[in-house]
Amino acid sequence: MRVCQNRHILFFLRKAPTFSSQGFVSLDVEYIDGTKIESKANKYTFVWRKSVEKNRAKLMEKVKVLLSQIDDAIAQDKSAEDEGVCFTPETLTEIADELRQSLEEQPEPMNKEEKKAIRERKRQVRQIEQMRDKLSEYNTHIETLGERNSCSKTDPDATFMRMKEDAMNNGQTKPGYNLQIGTENQFITDFALFHNPNDTGTMKPFLDSFYNRYGRFAKEVCADSGYGSEENYSFMESHDMEAYVKYNYFHKEQKRAFKQDIFRIENLYYSPDGDYFVCPMGQHMERVGTRHNKTERGYRTVNAVYRAHRCDGCPLRFRCYKRKYGNR
Repeated sequence: MRVCQNRHILFFLRKAPTFSSQGFVSLDVEYIDGTKIESKANKYTFVWRKSVEKNRAKLMEKVKVLLSQIDDAIAQDKSAEDEGVCFTPETLTEIADELRQSLEEQPEPMNKEEKKAIRERKRQVRQIEQMRDKLSEYNTHIETLGERNSCSKTDPDATFMRMKEDAMNNGQTKPGYNLQIGTENQFITDFALFHNPNDTGTMKPFLDSFYNRYGRFAKEVCADSGYGSEENYSFMESHDMEAYVKYNYFHKEQKRAFKQDIFRIENLYYSPDGDYFVCPMGQHMERVGTRHNKTERGYRTVNAVYRAHRCDGCPLRFRCYKRKYGNR
C-alpha cells in the first residue's frame, strides 16, 4: 500500500511485549477506534465495479455481433453461437491472427469490389484487436478490485470512501484507507489498514490481527457504536471477550422522539408467554416464520417474523404500515 507507516506506531508495537512485562500494559484490554486517511492518488482516477462489469458485458455483445458479421470459417468456428461462451483476450488475439493470415494468403484483388472487401476485412481485424485491448483492461480492473467495489487507477490499493473532511459538504468519495488502531493506557498495541470503509466489517479481522501479533485475544474490548453488530458480539462471546461495545441504535434510543414513537417495533408490547407483539390498535402480531440472512462476511443471522391478522380499515395504517396492501 502506498501509505507511509508512522515510525512511532511501529516503535510502540515492537516495544509492546516489553511494556507488558514492565507493567505499562497488560494486553488484556483493547480500546479500538478508527479513522480514514486519504491516499495521494487523484480523486478522479476511480474505477467502479458496477461500471466495469456493465461495460464488459456490452463489449462481449459487440464481439458476438462483429464475429457474426464476418463470413469466414475461422471466425464462425469461434463465434458465440453458444450463449455460454465467454471470450478472452487470448481468444480474440487468435481470431485476429488467423484472419490476418487468411488475408495474406488471398490473391491480389482484381476489381473494386474485391478491394473493398479486403479493406472491410482489415477494418474488422482492427476492431477485434481494439476490443481485445479493452477486454484486457476490464479484466485487469476486475482482478485488481477483488472483493471491493472501487479502486484507484494510480493507487490500486486505495478504495473510494467518504472522508470526515468534506470541504464541499456533498459527500464526495475519495481514495483512501480505513486505519484501525488498538490502544491500552495510551500505548498503541495494534494497527491495521482496511479497504472496508465501514468500521463494523473491520472489527473481526482487527481482533484476529491482535491474536496473530500476541498469540491470544484481549479479555476486554471497548469500542464505539460504529462497531456494534450481532456478528461482532457473537465473535467476541465465542472467544470469551467482555464486550463494552454499544449497538448502532444505542444513542438514537435515548432520544425522546424515539421513545414516544408508538409505531416503532422497539416500542411495541411483547408477550413472552404468548410469543406475540401488540400493535398500537391492540391487535396481536403473531409469529409466522423465520427469516435467514447472510452478511457480506458469511455470518448467518436468524430473525423471527411476526405479522398482524388484518390491517385493512385500520385508522392508523397510514402511519404504522406504508404499503398499500397486506398486513404489517
